[in-house]
Amino acid sequence: MMMPMSPAFGRLIAPIVVVAVAAVVLAVWLSGVPQMALRSGMAEVPMYFPAGLPGTLERGPGTPGDAADDWGGFRGPGRDGIRPPGPPLADRWGAGGPPVVWEVSVGDGYGGPAVVDGRVYLLDYDADAEADVLRCLSLATGDDVWRRGYPLTLPSDHGYSRTVPAATREYVVSFSPACHVLCTDTDGDYLWSIDLVKEYGATVPKWYAGQCPLIDRDADGREYAVIAPAGEKLMIAAWCAFGTPRDDGTRRPALKWTAENPHGWKMTHASPVPVTFRGADKTWRMYVYPASGGVVGVSREDGHVLWTYAPWEVTPANIPSPVDCGAGRILLTGGYGAGGVLLQLRENGGGLTAERIQRFEPGQLGSYQQTPIFHGGADDGRVYLVLPAGGGPLRGQLACATLSGEHLWTSGRADRFAWGPYVIADGKLLVMNNVGELTMARASPDGYRRLAQARVFEAGRESWAPMAVAGDKLLLRDFTRLKCLDLSPQDEP
Repeated sequence: MMMPMSPAFGRLIAPIVVVAVAAVVLAVWLSGVPQMALRSGMAEVPMYFPAGLPGTLERGPGTPGDAADDWGGFRGPGRDGIRPPGPPLADRWGAGGPPVVWEVSVGDGYGGPAVVDGRVYLLDYDADAEADVLRCLSLATGDDVWRRGYPLTLPSDHGYSRTVPAATREYVVSFSPACHVLCTDTDGDYLWSIDLVKEYGATVPKWYAGQCPLIDRDADGREYAVIAPAGEKLMIAAWCAFGTPRDDGTRRPALKWTAENPHGWKMTHASPVPVTFRGADKTWRMYVYPASGGVVGVSREDGHVLWTYAPWEVTPANIPSPVDCGAGRILLTGGYGAGGVLLQLRENGGGLTAERIQRFEPGQLGSYQQTPIFHGGADDGRVYLVLPAGGGPLRGQLACATLSGEHLWTSGRADRFAWGPYVIADGKLLVMNNVGELTMARASPDGYRRLAQARVFEAGRESWAPMAVAGDKLLLRDFTRLKCLDLSPQDEP
């Protein structure tokens, strides 16, 4: 026989029922939509976004432009933000700024271009089709030469793609917002792919992946991609040319090596950087990567972990990549009050250690989003960077500093750049601000000298993507547009 419920008991049970029903609804929602993640007010739910690889190749009307100097990936051929010696650039611009060669619309995001052999490679996202799109455009016209798209359903998280493909004259490797790695040849034909979450237990970072892949070559000239899953393996090197079939119709790459991850460190937004250290006993060649709990140096030859440095954590997001400052010195910078540290590699008992020799406050050598540039020799080089919000009255200013943290100059209150990118070409700094204004200044430790300034994106928004300089062509983008500018000296009117 059921006893009647008292009013007091009814008032107690009602909220319990509501909470229970809400929990059931949440569980059903999460099980049915594994791609989503909760970020506000609770622990993150690990994200997994299945992709329809290998996708579909479409040919376009474009043809490759004239071969120019290559900018084959994130921060250029040296991974240092510096264009190698090439054609001269203009010292000033007309009232309208540098001439526009072409402009195309792109999906919301911050993914920058790579340029090789007259072709521009960009990982884009088509929100209407819900697909990642690896695009190859003509450097001459901006028309698509080809595009390979594959289904990938993503909710917008401050835009979508934010990585730069790696490209050579034979291969292209892209890294998707949800940690899918795709390798094609330069005609867009599929070679292999990796789902880093499914195959290596990687964790998609907050605001999606920002890691840019690297293509390197061994002593025999064979090219391989360097990727940091920071899951079951900390780093892998995958041969570009090889791939074997999987049951799902995709192909897996053959691996040159894998690096172990004994600390269980996770992926950050930073990218692996090649570093060479000439010690007394041998020359050490490595890839340096800042993971979630510290920094690691991995042998380029066999994937052996040569050294680790911990702790180096930037919360909630480690974005700038390490900077090779020569002579075994590695500069680490971050935003969110992290500032920076300078490491020194040392030989020790047949191995390597990394020792912190300098600690910097945010207003000395800190960087929120972009990776600083070390320019010059190991003895006289200088660091160029835009100081973060923690820099106090210097926030947003471009600075030139020594490796001791002394500022040789800053750009002043009139020239602030916030989170925009910068490169050095022909002895000039090219710097963007947040809203599409481009500034050219001398890359000299002797003082800040602005040469020219122009609004290159009208009503520009979040122009944060890494730039590319191919010869005298500058490629840059804001949130929705990719543009090619001609920086060559122009005839006087």
